[in-house]
Parts: sequence; structure tokens; C-alpha cells
Amino acid sequence: MSKPKPQAVALVQPIALVQAPLVVFVANLRGGTGKTTTSLTFADLMALNGVEVAAFQVDEQPQLQTLLGRKVVSLLPQLGAASQPRALTSPFAPLYKACQLAAADGGVVLVDVGANMISLIARWLRDVELQEDLDAWGVRAVVLVPAVRETAAVEGAIETLATLRAALPGAVPVFLENQRDDGFDTVKSNSELGRLLRDQLPAALEGCARLTMPAIEGEAWASFEAAGLRFIKALAMSPADVAASIQEDVADAKIMRSYLVRYLRAMHAEFQKVFLLPEGGA
Repeated sequence: MSKPKPQAVALVQPIALVQAPLVVFVANLRGGTGKTTTSLTFADLMALNGVEVAAFQVDEQPQLQTLLGRKVVSLLPQLGAASQPRALTSPFAPLYKACQLAAADGGVVLVDVGANMISLIARWLRDVELQEDLDAWGVRAVVLVPAVRETAAVEGAIETLATLRAALPGAVPVFLENQRDDGFDTVKSNSELGRLLRDQLPAALEGCARLTMPAIEGEAWASFEAAGLRFIKALAMSPADVAASIQEDVADAKIMRSYLVRYLRAMHAEFQKVFLLPEGGA
């Protein structure tokens, strides 16, 4: 008899983004899982709902900074200075201050964490005892971990969730199934990935919310990303300007932009399962 599919654990209460301060960590130990797209989607949906975020990037590859612009603060520990512990952790000090400011003004902090930086930021979270301060300030934390349909990506997600949940025990853990390369439900059960999804992932997701990121049709996002256009900028531009930016005919540019609209609407609905977003914001 086949085992029943594990059910995602739903959160009883959504997080009130508009009314309450919040810090969101987006991370996976593996690269190529859609981390930057997740962060950008979150930031742009917040902007569409009238909520600006204080964005940080703990990554040597500045994709998010390129798309969001100077609003992203880069935090880069000196990895070669292992003999000087403060050189590894002191660059995170602006993040601590941002959480304090969020507590004061009801703001939102977004932290995009690079694959090779997770252990360092987890160490800093523990050493600075951030969870105690977040509790005292009334700031909610969310750990958002995307994974694509690959064994290494899911293994990375499992380890990332365990690492950051240990460092931030009061955080709301969220697993995001990125369907860029198809959904997890199409994986053969007797494959390496199928066994991982069946035997290890359910236990790792105990107490987690589980969301789905749909693929953007026609790989349309690649053209916008290459042109340095974030979602809300592409939506605000005229069809002619979009076409010129992505070097497509106006008709094709309009169709490609419609794919982004459908994607954002789908992600708005997904994020509403965890975050409290105003209706119609996307």
C-alpha cells in the first residue's frame, strides 16, 4: 500500500505585515533555486501593497542589488579573516539596526542570503541572540526557503531550514516549491529525488508552511531580468518602452508582460497564505 502524501501544515494566523514589524530571510544552501526571484517578488508585492522594505543582500553576487537598485544594502563578511571573528560578524550590524527601526516604525526587513553565507549569518543570529531582541521588540521573523525540482536543491532546503530554525527558533518557517522546472508531483517515486521527497522532506517540513511558486510562462522573465527590469517597473512602463528595453516587438512584449502579471497574481495568492496582504494588491 502506498503511503498517503504528507499534508502541508497551515498556519492558524497570518502575519499582519501592514500593522506589524517583520524580518524575512530568503535562503538556500544551494544556488540556482530561485532565491533572488523570490526576494524580488516579495519586495515588489510589498511595494504594490504600499509597503516598502529595507532590503539587505548577504551575497557576493549582486543580482538583487542590480534589480532593486541602491536600496539594497550589501553585507559582505571577510571570509578570509577566520582568525578574526569580528571581521566575520561585524558586517551584519546594519541588519540589527534595521530590525530595531522596523520595530519602531512597523517596517519590513528583507534579507537575501547567499548559499555560502548561511552558516555565518546563523552564527551571528545566535551570538547576538537576535530572537530574544525580536521578541522584546515585537518583530516577527520568517525563514523563506525556495527549492527547485532537484535533489541538491531539496537537500539544501532541508539543511537551511534546520540551520536557521535553530538560530531563530521563533521564526515562521516557509518552504517554497519553485516549479520553474516542473512540479514535485511529477517526480518518480523510485528516483533519488522521489525518495528524498517521500522519506526526508515531510519530517523537515513539520511545522512549516508550504507555498508554490509557478513557472513564468515562456521563460519571459529572463528577458526582463537581463534588461535590469524589476516586476513593478516593467508593469509601470508603456508597451513601447518595454519592447525597447527587452528588444522585442511591441506585440510580443505585451504578451510577455502579461505572463509577469499572471505570475504576480499567483504569487500574491500564495503569499496571502502566510502574510496578510490587502486584497487586490497585485
